[in-house]
Amino acid sequence: MIRALIRFALRRFDRRYDYDSSYLLDLYDVSPGAFRRFARVSAAAGFRRRAPVEAYFAAKITAALAEGCGPCTQLCLDMAREAGMEPEQVHAVVGRDEGHMSDDARLGFRFAASVLGTEIGDPAAHDEVRGRWGDAALAELALCVTTARMFPQMKRGLGRARSCQALRIDGYPSLPPKAPAPT
Repeated sequence: MIRALIRFALRRFDRRYDYDSSYLLDLYDVSPGAFRRFARVSAAAGFRRRAPVEAYFAAKITAALAEGCGPCTQLCLDMAREAGMEPEQVHAVVGRDEGHMSDDARLGFRFAASVLGTEIGDPAAHDEVRGRWGDAALAELALCVTTARMFPQMKRGLGRARSCQALRIDGYPSLPPKAPAPT
């Protein structure tokens, strides 16, 4: 009975976002306990109360792009559009084009880039988030970046990752930025 409910919920999610979450059903089949724990943590992936939509999704998309999982990134793009983020802003974040990002999207992008880096980070981005939206928004953006990385890592861990997928925003192609040429 529980498996049937999980299957129903995952199929509904898959239809809504044109996503393949079969790896989660596989996880349930091999370890219901691991699935339950992952589901609890997964619930945190969509938590947003204080952070503006564009800042939140700029951070989430940036984190998903850093993981290199096309389907997970596409899911973030679709969720950003569903939440009301304008396609031009989504394209700007995917293209790392700060000049075309709104102030909120640019700050979310800078924050995520800072968190994802291997250095200490950009204290100015943290301070600006805190100053503009408060500690609650700072915590939400940190949680957003952290949880955006979980799904691609789980898929890779289960041997179910697909890294190549053309990204689309409202039906139009949006290619991730090219890696810089080696120097």
